[in-house]
Amino acid sequence: MSSDLSPFRVLFHAALALLVLCLFARPAHAEDLDRAKELFRQATEAAERSDHRAAAELYEAADRAAPRANAVFNAGQQWDAAHDTLRAADAFATAILRGGLDERVIVIAEQRVAELASGLDSSLGAIEVTGPPGLLVSIAHAEHRPLPVRVHVSPGATLVLVEYPNGSATRHTLLVQTGKTSKLVASEHPPESPPLSASQSSAASLNSSQSANGPSASRWQRPVGFSALAVGAAGIGVGVGLGIHGRALRDEWDAAGHDPAQIHVHDRAVAYRTGANLLLFGGGALAGLGVVLVALAPSSKPNLAQAQLVVMPSQIGVTGSF
Repeated sequence: MSSDLSPFRVLFHAALALLVLCLFARPAHAEDLDRAKELFRQATEAAERSDHRAAAELYEAADRAAPRANAVFNAGQQWDAAHDTLRAADAFATAILRGGLDERVIVIAEQRVAELASGLDSSLGAIEVTGPPGLLVSIAHAEHRPLPVRVHVSPGATLVLVEYPNGSATRHTLLVQTGKTSKLVASEHPPESPPLSASQSSAASLNSSQSANGPSASRWQRPVGFSALAVGAAGIGVGVGLGIHGRALRDEWDAAGHDPAQIHVHDRAVAYRTGANLLLFGGGALAGLGVVLVALAPSSKPNLAQAQLVVMPSQIGVTGSF
């Protein structure tokens, strides 16, 4: 009997392995990636027509949609071309801090940061904020920047606003000294207090109101929903296959005239049909749940990706896949 049921067991274990893989697979967040890709394209076009400030702002917007060191490096190139030394130095330093750049790009960024430093106010200091992905930081002239980030500021008490995906925020006051870097590690746990209002943010001298390129809320529904949908679809597919095979065995049993000598065919048909019913029912329920969760969930941020160095007209740029 166990030998006769081996095909069913093979299919069952194959389906189980597929479902486990689907459960642990993280779906790509197409909305954020598509937006970042479009912003990156617009930034490149602006750079080609020498609209450097617009290009820099678009590269930074692409970085907010899908954080990538190559977008920050390109923003630094454009701020540099626009003769905004402060923002260029911020961008190059942040790109180095992010990691994931080609070694040649890192060398270029490090050299340019050193060159720009000579043109900055010698009394400036810097703030470096690190922490988990998905958080945004506003510091002085730098607003809604993904972590990690490095910003050059004047010495003295400087307010740092850390924004969490759930809309809440925390304030930190850092004392910056001339020629020194003050560091802050943001907590991954958002505060329990209500989100800061726009009036509270403006009172702190930070324009921290959410823009069109601000953070998207990160929720558990989307990854769980996609996983449930994938598991459900896999279960339905395997269930259909088992049902077809079970029907064929049933026809074979009928053709044998229900011969007792062929009872093993009947038993296999029942086993396949039972497995098919379980998988179809469970897969349908999971797929339905997945659709509901995906429909209700907002998108979240993707991880960093490695960049490549390319040569563009009159400058060096970095591209990356989204």
